[in-house]
Amino acid sequence: MVCASFIKPRLSLKIFLFLIATLYGCAAPRRVQIKPLVKASRAGVDITNRDAFTYPQVTVFVKGHYSAEVGDIASGQTVHLTFDRFTNSEGQTFDVATMTPEVIRVRAWFDGQAASRIYEVK
Repeated sequence: MVCASFIKPRLSLKIFLFLIATLYGCAAPRRVQIKPLVKASRAGVDITNRDAFTYPQVTVFVKGHYSAEVGDIASGQTVHLTFDRFTNSEGQTFDVATMTPEVIRVRAWFDGQAASRIYEVK
């Protein structure tokens, strides 16, 4: 009987730890993936939200270091950004006449985690 009472608390502890691990796994934030439609032309960049949820706090990057703040993009909404809205950390504006937008990245923030998608401009 002494042996059986020793096993019960140990078994209960294992079940308790399993339940905590399972609940923690369910409560962990999921990684959001975005799939916007991105079109670039000499006039600028069009970003269309093709997902069923809003993209919060969107920033669009051109050539990696030129960026433009967009704000939220609702599901189905298209936002047009002219290239003169893109600036780098030194305040210089992206010049479409002398530069080509080789890469465009769309980044949104979901519960403190960034989700982004990179597109090559052809």
